[in-house]
Amino acid sequence: MDEALTIDVTMRAPEDEPQATRHGAGPTTEQGHGDALHCRRCKTVSPATRKFCAQCGEPLWEPCVHCGNVCPAGERFCGICGANLAAAVHQQSEQFEMTLLKAEQLQTEARYEEAVELLSPMSEMTDHPRLSHQAKAATELIKRLGAEREQALTKAEAVYSRGQRCLDDHDYQGAIAVLESVSPTLRNEEFQTLLAEAVSRQQELACLGKELRADLRNKDMIAALPKVARLLELKPGHAQARQLAEQIQKRFAAAAAAKLAQYQYEEAAKLLENIPRSLQIAETAALCERVADLSWITWDLRNAAVVDGPLLAVVERLRALAPDDPRGPKLLEEMQRRAKRAAKSGVIVPPPWASQSAPTPAGFPIDFLDSFRRLKLGESLDRAALSAHPGAFAVACGLALQGLGQAHVQLDLRASERQSALGKVTQLFRRPATAWGLDIGSSSLKAVKLTWNKKEETVALDVATIFEFKKPLGQAAGEEEERAILEESLSAFLTQYELKADQVCLGLPGRIVLTRLFQLPATSRAKLSTMVQYEAKHQLPTPLDQLMWDFQTLGDAAGETGSPPPSEAKKGTAAVLFAAARRKLVDKRLELMQRVGIRVDLLQSECIALHNYLMFERSVAAEDTSEDATQPPAAAAGKAAQSTKPQWPVALLDIGGDGGNMVISSPAGIWVRHLGFGGYSITRALITEFNLTAAQAEEMKRNPASAPSISALYRAVEGVVEDFSREIGISLTAYGKTDQAQPIQQMLGGGGGFQFHGLLAALRSLQ
Repeated sequence: MDEALTIDVTMRAPEDEPQATRHGAGPTTEQGHGDALHCRRCKTVSPATRKFCAQCGEPLWEPCVHCGNVCPAGERFCGICGANLAAAVHQQSEQFEMTLLKAEQLQTEARYEEAVELLSPMSEMTDHPRLSHQAKAATELIKRLGAEREQALTKAEAVYSRGQRCLDDHDYQGAIAVLESVSPTLRNEEFQTLLAEAVSRQQELACLGKELRADLRNKDMIAALPKVARLLELKPGHAQARQLAEQIQKRFAAAAAAKLAQYQYEEAAKLLENIPRSLQIAETAALCERVADLSWITWDLRNAAVVDGPLLAVVERLRALAPDDPRGPKLLEEMQRRAKRAAKSGVIVPPPWASQSAPTPAGFPIDFLDSFRRLKLGESLDRAALSAHPGAFAVACGLALQGLGQAHVQLDLRASERQSALGKVTQLFRRPATAWGLDIGSSSLKAVKLTWNKKEETVALDVATIFEFKKPLGQAAGEEEERAILEESLSAFLTQYELKADQVCLGLPGRIVLTRLFQLPATSRAKLSTMVQYEAKHQLPTPLDQLMWDFQTLGDAAGETGSPPPSEAKKGTAAVLFAAARRKLVDKRLELMQRVGIRVDLLQSECIALHNYLMFERSVAAEDTSEDATQPPAAAAGKAAQSTKPQWPVALLDIGGDGGNMVISSPAGIWVRHLGFGGYSITRALITEFNLTAAQAEEMKRNPASAPSISALYRAVEGVVEDFSREIGISLTAYGKTDQAQPIQQMLGGGGGFQFHGLLAALRSLQ
C-alpha cells in the first residue's frame, strides 16, 4: 500500500496537485527518503505515513512559507518552488518579530485597528511548527488590543461628556484640553465636531478682543456694539464686556431721547436699532419698544390707505405715547372730518387717507373694493354690516345678481339636467323681482337680498347681513361638527328672514370649482355642447359623469366699451367659459341646504359671482355715476383724466379666512386662481409669536392698536404679508402666460382677510 501511494504521487505533475501540497494538506513522500522520515529533533526514523515523531512528538512535515507545499521536516529545499526552507523560515520569523514590535508601537499610539490589521495574517500561521508560537503571540495580542480598544472608547465617551460640559459652561480652553487628551484615532465624527467648535469659539474670542480694542481706540461705537454682544454670547460672565455694553447703549439712548424730544421717531428708532436685544438693560428695552411703536405709527399715518377704525386707534396710541406731539390732535381731527363726510355721503367703504404712488411697484393701482356704483341702497337697509365688513359682500351680491338675471355669466351648477337653450333664455327674461345671494365662507355666512325695479330698471340692496360661526370651519373636529356649525348659522338666518318665493343663489368655494376658457368655432349651442364635452374630457383630470358642469359663450367682447378681445381670438371663433365641480362635494352642500329648509334655485362658483359683481358695478352705466364725495379734488381730477383709458381687465383679490381667490375680469373673459392663504395665516402668526389663544389673536388682528407693542405685532406678521405678496406675484405671472392676458389696469381687494389694517399699504409698496 505504501508503494502504491509512492507511485501515485511521483507520477503526478506539480501543477495537477496544488491543493494536495498546499499549506495544511496531508503529508507526501515527494522529495522523500524512500518510505521513512528522520525526526529533526531526536533523529528517530519514522514511517512516511506518520505526521509526528513517535519518540518526541516533533512534526515530521512542515509547509513551505513561500508556496505552502508540505515538505518533510529537515529537508533543505522545497520540491515545488526550490526555496531554502530553513532560510525562509528564519526570514519569516524575523519579519514576524518586526510585526510584533510594530503592532506594540501602534498600541501605544492607540491605533488599534491598524495593529489588528497588521497582525491578522501572522495569526493565521498556527499550523507551521516553527512559527506557531509567534502566530499564537499575535492572536493573544489581537485579543488584548480589542479589549484595550473597548476600554479606550468608553473612556473617550466620558471625555466627550466632560468636553461638552466645558463647552456649555463657555470654558472653551478647558474643552480643548479635555478633548485633545483623547487620541485622534479614537475621535469619531461627533467628537471631532465638538473639538472643532471649541477651537473655533476660542479663536473667535481672541479675534473679538483684538477688534474691540481697535474699535474703542477709534471710538467706533456702532461697530463695537455687535461685537460686544457676540462676546457676551460666547462669555456671558464677562464683566468688562457687560460694563462696556451698558456704557455704549446709554450713549445711544441719550441720542435717541434727543430725537424723541424733536418728534423725530424714525430717526430715534434707527439709532436704537444699533443696540442688540441681547444687550438691552430694562430701561433701554422699554425705550426701544416705545420708540419702535412711535416709528411704526409714524409710517402708518403716512402710508395708511383708508381711515378705518384701526387707524383712528393708531392715532390715539400716538397721543398716548407722545402727548406733547402737536400732530396727534390735528391728524385725529382730519380723520374724523373725512369719516363724517363719508358717512354723510352714504359711502360704505372707509374714506381714503394716503394717496398711493403712481405707478406702484406692481405697475397698476391697488385699492379697496370700493362702494356700490350701480346697486342702490334700499331705504330699509341696515348698513351696520356693510360698514363693519366693507368689501365682504361682493360674492353674495354677485350671486343675487344672477338670480335677478343681471349677471354677465349665467352658469348654473345644479344637479338638475342640462338646461336647453330655450330654458336659459326663458330664465334670462323672466327676471324675478327679488333674489338672495348666500355666501358660505370659512368663518361666517354672508347673505344679501336684491330687488329688481322693473320701472326704473335698477337693482336695490335691501338686506345685507352676516352670521359669524361659533368656530371657524377649519377648526372643526370633523365633518359632523362642521355640519352642525353650518346648520346652526343657516337656521339662525331662517329665523330672521323669510325667503318665500325669492330666488336663492348659493355660492360654491372657488377651491372646489374648476373653470376653463375655451376658444372654439362659433356654432349652434347643440354642436357647441359636443365640442365643450370633447375639450373637457381631454383637459380635465376627472370624468364628466363625476362632475356637475355648465358652459356659456361670452360673445364678442370687442363690442364692449374699453374691453380688448382675447389676444388669440380669431374671426369665427367663440370664447366659451366652462365651469365644473365634483358631484359628491356639490351634493353634500345641497343636502345641507335641503336639511335646513332652503330651496336652492341657482348654484354658482364664488369666483364667477365676483366676476358678475364686478361686471355689473363697472359697466358703462356705472362709469357715468357722480364723483365719489370722499375723494379729494386732486384725486377726482386724476380719475377724470384717466376716464378715457381702458378700464379692463381688473384683478379682484378676495381674501377669506382660510383661502382666497384671484379673479381677473373683463367683458372678454375671466381668469381665476385659488390662493392658499387667508386671514387665518395672520392669526396663526400672532398665536405663535405671542402665545395667545385663537380668540385673543383674532381680536388683536382686528384691532392692532390693542397689542402691547404694535410694532412687535407687525414684525410678527411681516413674513405672512411677504408670503401674500409672493403668492399674488405667482398668480399674476401665471395669468401673464395665458392667451387671454392683457395688461391689468387695477387691482381691487375685498373679503374679511383684506381688512387687516396695513395690508393694503404693504401690498402697494412690495414688488
